[in-house]
Amino acid sequence: MGSEPDTCFVITPIGQPGEDRNRRAERLCEWILRPELEAAGLALVRGDEIAEPGNVPVHIVQAIVEARVVVADLIDENGNVYYELGVAEAFHKPLVRFGDPSAGPIPFDNSWNG
Repeated sequence: MGSEPDTCFVITPIGQPGEDRNRRAERLCEWILRPELEAAGLALVRGDEIAEPGNVPVHIVQAIVEARVVVADLIDENGNVYYELGVAEAFHKPLVRFGDPSAGPIPFDNSWNG
């Protein structure tokens, strides 16, 4: 194992800066997940934080594959979230899913009760 910390890839809908979706993702990651993950020795990685030049989807898939664990925010119905969730599942990554039942049902094949 190298000097790089283990990572947790967080799948979350990312909107444009200033949009409600973006602000919610920022609060979730910075106020809740990052402090807890760092306390557990994991570095939080989000798709919009990957600053490497090149093909962004390829970098996201690589980050998911290399992550020790994946957290998926299923509160919004979002195609990118479902794609990234599928990648995590295809590579059998340890996965934590969460959503808001009051916001509507999560599709059965993505739900923790399905």
